[in-house]
Amino acid sequence: MDPAPTPPPPGNLTVPPLFGWEEIVTVLGIVIAGAAAFLVIAAIATAWTGRAEWRAYLDARSRRDH
Repeated sequence: MDPAPTPPPPGNLTVPPLFGWEEIVTVLGIVIAGAAAFLVIAAIATAWTGRAEWRAYLDARSRRDH
């Protein structure tokens, strides 16, 4: 028979302090990256459509007869 293991000294952590937080941090990182990608795509789409509207406005304005 193996001898009984000695108990850890008082105050010794048997579980790492960040145990279980790796999954939470990973999920938060994915959510933040997804939100950043969404904002970038939305900004590009808004700028693209805004540019077309601005050009249409300028074209309509320059066609007026004085």
